[in-house]
Amino acid sequence: MSDPLRIAAAVEGPTDFIVLSAAIESLLAGEEFEFQTLQPELSAAFEPQGGKTGLGWSGVYRWCHQTSDQGNGRVSQSPLLAFHDLLVVQVDADVAGMTYESGKIKDEAGDLPCEKPCPPPSDTTDALRLVVLR
Repeated sequence: MSDPLRIAAAVEGPTDFIVLSAAIESLLAGEEFEFQTLQPELSAAFEPQGGKTGLGWSGVYRWCHQTSDQGNGRVSQSPLLAFHDLLVVQVDADVAGMTYESGKIKDEAGDLPCEKPCPPPSDTTDALRLVVLR
């Protein structure tokens, strides 16, 4: 018997974690997995506390940068992820219409907003995916 797939998540909030957990369970079709939220931090009562990074898309942004710093510029090298097989980073598509200033973030990349005319929605989500990967 193999070990369960260990999945970590950086999401905007606890509801996103619940939805993703159900989606992954469906995709894995009965395969055993462990799913842990790393962002946002949760209290013992499962209420979001935000911690140092905060909630929402800006919390995910700050968490990714903090985790990248811990991994010498690479999220994948962070010690925080040493015991996970997969990381899911989730932000809502409406982030494509946001600015860094609206999230109280100083970022010189200039890649937000990245919203594109719709349809198709994939033009916007593809542009947002590049922002998240950066």
